[in-house]
Amino acid sequence: MARRTHRSMKPDCILLINPNRIQPPIAPLGLEYLAAALEEQGFALELLDLAWEDDPLAAVRERLRQRRYGAVGISVRNTDDCSYATRDFFLPQIRELVATVKSLTESPVILGGCGFSIMPEAVLSYCGADYGLAGDGEAAMAELLGALGQGRELAGIRGLVYRHGQKIIVNPPATADLTQLPCLARRDFADNRRYFIEGGQAGLETKRGCDRKCIYCADPLAKGRKPRLRPPAHIVQEIANLLAQGIDCFHLCDAEFNIPEEHAREVCREIIRAGLGEKIKWYTYASPKPFSLELALLMRRAGCIGINFGVDSGHPGVLKALGRDFGPEEIVAAVRASNQAGLACMLDLLIGGPQETPKTVAATVRLVKRLEVTAIGVALGVR
Repeated sequence: MARRTHRSMKPDCILLINPNRIQPPIAPLGLEYLAAALEEQGFALELLDLAWEDDPLAAVRERLRQRRYGAVGISVRNTDDCSYATRDFFLPQIRELVATVKSLTESPVILGGCGFSIMPEAVLSYCGADYGLAGDGEAAMAELLGALGQGRELAGIRGLVYRHGQKIIVNPPATADLTQLPCLARRDFADNRRYFIEGGQAGLETKRGCDRKCIYCADPLAKGRKPRLRPPAHIVQEIANLLAQGIDCFHLCDAEFNIPEEHAREVCREIIRAGLGEKIKWYTYASPKPFSLELALLMRRAGCIGINFGVDSGHPGVLKALGRDFGPEEIVAAVRASNQAGLACMLDLLIGGPQETPKTVAATVRLVKRLEVTAIGVALGVR
């Protein structure tokens, strides 16, 4: 299919759509960060949050009949629910949404988000959008909108996914310099207070990217294989802005909060220095390695009350086959450090991967039964 032409598009108001209707509702963190960066660069934006709509497509039709937009951006947070039991595939709804938008406007339809970035060519092809952005969108989206508005070439835009004749071109993914984006701390685009009341937590990032080599993980695909760190002062300002909205419970959306561990310590110290540690509660993902008692104690002083360790298995051979860089000893030490610091602790297990046998499963069960943990999650199967 030939690419639609948008050379006459002017960069007037941009509509950003959150199609995620999963329950409990999860605030569109990626759209919030994107909106803050675009508004700082002079773009006018509106949000259509389908999480609150009884009839999502009717809401889309009503909004697009009200005014013309320079472009429509749609966030793809997940391609499916990652559950072996339910296997709920989300992209048919995204495809229907794209078709509805394209039936009502000639403006370009642009996909982005973590789910899109994992498999950009396949998602763009399946959903029928005009363009996509793989990786960080804060700079790339502004560059794409400017190029479309001015009739400039698109080939050099990092992260851009677009049609060229019968082919789909995928440019190298975009990566933003997070140290240059204090605007991410704003958190005033979505109705975070409503999400908090109906969902219970607000998400935020302290970094993007992960350099671990776990064979199943999508985070390095979506956010890069090198951790890019946000300045702790920016994170504390983001927390303060959310706290001013009446939100005092957070979940960190990092792949692993403690990688690198020194950055995690600095984030905790900055929260403590700002006097926020006793005003907030937060949860995070963390790796059993590196995880020290010093970090656990700092996290507790900074308001952390719970950690989810993705340990996967208690058997050394299975851990090695999964690409993990720790063993049972590190798991035991991390849980004990958490217990000493007074942190609730959850272990996530991944059963059924390479080298798994009934004996290795039994070894995992024996290990976790030895440990004092608050909860254990079990997932079956590795993609």
